Amino acid sequence: MKLLTSLSLLLVALPSVLGDSSGQLVYPCTDSISSFDLGCDPLSTYYGCRCTSNIFISSTFQCMLDRDNNIDHVEMALQEYLSYCLEYGNVSVTFDEMYDTYKKDLAAHNFTNEADLKNKTAPLTTPIILDPVTLGIAIDTYTTFYWEVYSGTLFGGIMMAYWGAVIAIGALINLIQHIAPKYIMSFNSPSVVKFRQAFTIPATFGFKHSIPMSWMKIFSMATPTRGQSMALLGYVILNIIFCLVKFDLFLPNTYYDSYHMQLCRYLADRTGIIAFTHFPALFLFGGRNNVLAWATGWSFDTFNVYHRWIARGMVMHAVIHSVAYSALVTYTNSYKAEFSEAYWVWGVVATVLCCVILGQSMHFLRSRFYEVFLFIHIVLAAIFMAACYWHCATLGWLEWLYASWAIWAFDRVVRVVRLVWSGFAKADSKLYPDDIFKMTISYSQRWKYYPGSHIYFHVMRPWGFWESHPFTIYQHPDPSQSDKLILCGTAKEGMTRNIYNDLSKASGSKNFSLLLDGPYGHRHNLQHYNTCIFMAGGIGVTATYAYAADLVAKADMNQHIVFIWITRHESALKWFSEEMEYLAKSGRCTIQMYITKSAEPVSDTEHSSGQEKNSDSDSYNSPMYSITRGVRPDAYELVSGHIRESNGNTSIMVCGPPTLNDTMRRCVTDNLGNAKGRVDYLEEAFSW
Repeated sequence: MKLLTSLSLLLVALPSVLGDSSGQLVYPCTDSISSFDLGCDPLSTYYGCRCTSNIFISSTFQCMLDRDNNIDHVEMALQEYLSYCLEYGNVSVTFDEMYDTYKKDLAAHNFTNEADLKNKTAPLTTPIILDPVTLGIAIDTYTTFYWEVYSGTLFGGIMMAYWGAVIAIGALINLIQHIAPKYIMSFNSPSVVKFRQAFTIPATFGFKHSIPMSWMKIFSMATPTRGQSMALLGYVILNIIFCLVKFDLFLPNTYYDSYHMQLCRYLADRTGIIAFTHFPALFLFGGRNNVLAWATGWSFDTFNVYHRWIARGMVMHAVIHSVAYSALVTYTNSYKAEFSEAYWVWGVVATVLCCVILGQSMHFLRSRFYEVFLFIHIVLAAIFMAACYWHCATLGWLEWLYASWAIWAFDRVVRVVRLVWSGFAKADSKLYPDDIFKMTISYSQRWKYYPGSHIYFHVMRPWGFWESHPFTIYQHPDPSQSDKLILCGTAKEGMTRNIYNDLSKASGSKNFSLLLDGPYGHRHNLQHYNTCIFMAGGIGVTATYAYAADLVAKADMNQHIVFIWITRHESALKWFSEEMEYLAKSGRCTIQMYITKSAEPVSDTEHSSGQEKNSDSDSYNSPMYSITRGVRPDAYELVSGHIRESNGNTSIMVCGPPTLNDTMRRCVTDNLGNAKGRVDYLEEAFSW
């Protein structure tokens, strides 16, 4: 335990001595002399003993002067060591006092050569002159030990630099898409098509991206796209490599007398530090106000994928760190004794917490109990970070924690600023059949809506006002109310169910007072496509409508727009009738609506100019607006046909249930080469 404690104290010096000749001068000497019995009081501390031992002081001076006879260099090298005498040994001693002690022993010829010691395990009675072999071993041990510790910062930094490179590539592509979209559109050669079909659009394994892969109905995971997986593969490979390479094990060793102990210590230190280097990216990628999202144009969903995988990497390193240290202290028979050390206890707490957080973040739990998951996630993360602080309060590497706290604080402050800047909003809310509610929001107009944007809102009520939920927003279709925003939602659990219950109690209509946090989200630039196909399922129509409405409002744009909506219930014609009529009246949009659940025993395709008049939408006369009841279309074949018939460059935007999204992903992948121009797949999804 004494050895582990002394080496833990030595870690404190790492930030200032690493790569510094002062550290190279002093610590091999102090380490070598500390390997002898100095006759310390068993109750004294590591520095308390050494900073008051004349034998240690004089021996250290002699060793340092043998290596560098410049007394100024010796004084400089010892200054930090003297500060530890006071901080960790409660001993106030100056350089001059130590130097005087050395000179007295030197004048009295009190020094003994190490080679002349008859019993090297007996307590020293005089200062010693180290044998060159002993000192050489100490120098090699010191150099190796601190390299292995430094490797944690180095390798962790490389991994974060890797993510920086991934972000830079994403930002560059996003920039080119904005300033030279035609250049991007020109990339449509057969080789490019094959590359996109193989490496960018599909999911990692087949086409299950929105549909989670599951095992035993409990363990499930949303599979990244292949483009995301390529970035993740590089990260995983780096994690594996940096856990396996560059361990310089040798005997004899000043610190450890076995290869096993050396490997445990070096692996523990490296992985513990690498875990800390993950914190800033972990907080940044999981935050709502992520400046990198603006730079890259990536969705929250993409950053959330990376956030989860970085968290898994961090937990892996933390567990290896803890297991390796546990193996080390078990080998030295000091496992129980280590629990008397605060840093050890807090390290155990931090490791257990991060494992609990990882388990609590399983897709099975967060997708079913998101509000509960989020609350517990934040609380446990705060306790975890506090435990990490107390674990390393005396060891260092707190800069990684400070950076993470700054990122977290920035995100929270910006949220508050957005709420205050937006001010209170009023939402005229109505309840519709099949658990649908719709809010028409009058807000301050201090920020502007754009297609692809979403907001988080807080309902001002005595209980639950702190809850927020993301909703896609779009502009009111009535030109006289274009200053208002609309959102639609389906009552499920948590906040949406509470809104539904409030509306039910108010006979289906109620005004809510809201605070709006937004807008968030990236806007896809669709104006450079000749054909724009929108495929929506259920409530996902709000996302595709926002883009379609924006396109039809631009009279100067000569685009072919196809709007497809698949929904289960006839009631959709009630709560979304104005929006559908707005698209139909433009005369620029082909609308195909499929109501899969119908009371009619037989269904056929009928145009809204045609046969039924039992809904406002049906009564609008347009040959470009068709409604099909009682049939679930083959979405794959439907969109494949539109792609083959499209002119020029084509975009396919989809927002719907997981099955529809993955079907469209497969459809677009298979048809990349079947259009007359480039085909792009755009998915609007907000997955937990």
